Amino acid sequence: MTTHCELLFYGVDAALGAKVSQAVVERVDALALRYNFHAPDSWLNQTINRRAQQDIVLDAQCAAILATVRHHAERTGGVFDITVGTYAQALKPVGTLGQADAVRKRLQPYTGLAAWSLDGTRLRLHNPHVRLDLGGVIKEYAVDEAARIARDAGVQSGLVNFGGDLVAFGRKPDGQRFVAAIPNPAQPTQLLFGLDLENQALTTSAHYARGRKLKGGTLSHVVAPDPERAEWVSASVVSASALLSGMYSTALLIDKNTVLPAHTHAVVVDRAGRIHQLSAPQLETSSENVLECP
Repeated sequence: MTTHCELLFYGVDAALGAKVSQAVVERVDALALRYNFHAPDSWLNQTINRRAQQDIVLDAQCAAILATVRHHAERTGGVFDITVGTYAQALKPVGTLGQADAVRKRLQPYTGLAAWSLDGTRLRLHNPHVRLDLGGVIKEYAVDEAARIARDAGVQSGLVNFGGDLVAFGRKPDGQRFVAAIPNPAQPTQLLFGLDLENQALTTSAHYARGRKLKGGTLSHVVAPDPERAEWVSASVVSASALLSGMYSTALLIDKNTVLPAHTHAVVVDRAGRIHQLSAPQLETSSENVLECP
């Protein structure tokens, strides 16, 4: 997993901290090796993306992850889409934004909810072109797993932070909640606001992250077919799990009208730099309860 990973535990001795950290490293490494979209020999690529037949029998773990993904992909009307891996190989040689748009237009019929289905542990891919990219999904699942491992080991208070995808559990020793700082999408080295967290997960998606410079503009890693619906340039979602937050922070970048699930809220930044809060079950905007950074 090529991202900065931070584990911060309070109220534990060095031996327990080391034991938990090692268990987390082993778990995360195993997930990264298994699901790495960019490694030709990963299980994901060998078994799913270079499949010999359209039906694949999954293990219980993978089936459970994909069942969660499928539920929320359907809930967003297909806005959250793990079949974007279908574009990856064809986009590598493009040099202009126009060429990238043409690639996406050509391959779009082979992507989306209609391209895959799940029946228990049986995954079916409905055309030979579709490729699944579970990179973000597995990164966020790994954050949840790291927090679970720590809690199961008896850690009462801590923070798991994998490249800005994080879970905070308990409170700091002084009784204060954890505060996550969110970058300004216009100037990512500056902080725009902070969010208080307690037994919650947070992810932030933004078009500035992992963008690729091409002639004619920047190719975002987030595929937004309709720019008119992509009003937010940054979306931070707080929920019960990093996996859930990640799916909806991505979806909000693509479709501003994405409806959040219960007990989930978001803070988004529009193109003019204005901050809005969005709440479930319907989108409601406000400017309260957000700590803005000077």
